[in-house]
This record gives sequence, structure tokens and C-alpha cells, in this order.
Amino acid sequence: MKKIIYLLSLLAIAFGFTACLNSNDDYEPYDYAKQLKIDSAIIANYVKANDLDNVIATPSGLKYRIETEGTGNNPTVDSTVTIAYSGYLINGINPFDSSEGATFLLKNLIPAFQLGLPKIKEGGKIKLLVPSGLAYGPYATGKIPANSVLIFNVELQKVDK
Repeated sequence: MKKIIYLLSLLAIAFGFTACLNSNDDYEPYDYAKQLKIDSAIIANYVKANDLDNVIATPSGLKYRIETEGTGNNPTVDSTVTIAYSGYLINGINPFDSSEGATFLLKNLIPAFQLGLPKIKEGGKIKLLVPSGLAYGPYATGKIPANSVLIFNVELQKVDK
């Protein structure tokens, strides 16, 4: 009998604690379309301020400029690619990340790379102007704040189908 009373007491305490927990009533889900409008305006201002020409827009919101088309193979999302790249916040001077000769499976990279790298061939170079939803979205990571518009300068060094 004492065990039953003890268990019921523990159960009542547990229910009491869970009743005091914060609810998610004020949680606002990530609105990709709303953020894309904000990011697109930031990218448009950057393009204008830096007098960039030949910038191509995709339906996803990614904008890119092919610096050098290249002469080898175009990658597919299933390709293994070797790239040299540097990534910047759109308002930054110093790169938050860079690498020479890094090899990746393209489908394991951020969506912007999956969409942008097939636009060039092996040996090509591309500038990617990336809305936050095609990078890290509402999540901060390392030196990158949440909802950051990014710029990547990428050289596609090698494509392994």
C-alpha cells in the first residue's frame, strides 16, 4: 500500500512539473518565402552596389555569375567534386571558410552548391549569391549568424561521376 501511495505521489509531482513547462504557443515557424524576399533585396542591393553584370537568377532565389565556364564535365548532384572555395557573409570582407582542393559528394553540400555547381564545367569558376534558405536557413553555425545571405567563390577543379 505504501508503494502505491509513493508511486501516485511521484506521478502527481511529475504531472505538476510538466504543467509548468513553457508551451510552444508563441513559436513561429520559419517562413521561407518571407525570408527569401528579404534575402533577394539584400542580394539585389549587393549586385547594384558592386556593379556586377551577367548575374543570373534562378527560381530558387540563387543568383550566380559564371566567371569561367570550364571545359571538362558538368557535375550532377550524385558526382564527387573537388573544389577550391571561399565563403563570405554578404557584408563581410574576410572569409568565414575557405579551402583548396576539398573533395565532397555534391549531394552532401548545401543546396546552393547543388544548384550552382552544375552550371559550370570542370575547370570553371562561379560566384554564388546565396539566400539564407539555400545555405543554413534560420540556424546559426560557426561564424555564420542565422538567416545569413552568403557569397561563395568556387572553382570546380575535378568531377568524378
